[in-house]
Order: sequence, then structure tokens, then C-alpha cells
Amino acid sequence: MDPVSYITLTIYFFLSYKYCFILNKITKSIFLFSAIGAGAGTVIVFLLSSVSAVATQDYAISVDPIKDTEGQTNTARVMIANIGKLPLTSIVVNYGSGKVEAKI
Repeated sequence: MDPVSYITLTIYFFLSYKYCFILNKITKSIFLFSAIGAGAGTVIVFLLSSVSAVATQDYAISVDPIKDTEGQTNTARVMIANIGKLPLTSIVVNYGSGKVEAKI
């Protein structure tokens, strides 16, 4: 092997090693910043969902009426959820036609 080829080969290997080192460093940086971004995104989503779940009014209810008709039978259900800060008492549900159901 002549000296010029040896030097050329040495420079080539040195540059290849340097290139691989730089590429490895960039790859590690990409993964690091991706992990930090994913963690920050998760924290932001958690905080936004917990802030929206806080009750803002003293008394508030969520009403979900459901009426099922199967053949000749009718079934009516009312789901009531307290979404306010304070407890609710003496809730009365009027199904119409004189049928009233009181829940405490």
C-alpha cells in the first residue's frame, strides 16, 4: 500500500467516524427533545382537562332524559348529575300525566 492511499484511507475513516459521531449526537438530541415535548404535551392536556372539570356555580345540574319505545311498552328514564359546588336536595322529576317521582 503506497503512502498516499494510506493517508487517503485514514482521512476517509476519520471523516466517516466524525460523521457518525455527529449523526449519533443529532439523533440523541432529536429523541431527547421529542421526549421533552411529549411530556410537556401530556402535562398541558392534563392541566387543561382538570381546569375544565372544576365547578364554577354553586347549584347546577345536568339532565339526561331517555325515552325508549319497544313495541307497546314505553320506558322513561332521567339521569340527573350534580355538576355544581354545593349538594342538591329534594329533586322532583315530573314524567307528565300525573306521574311524579321524588328523589332526595
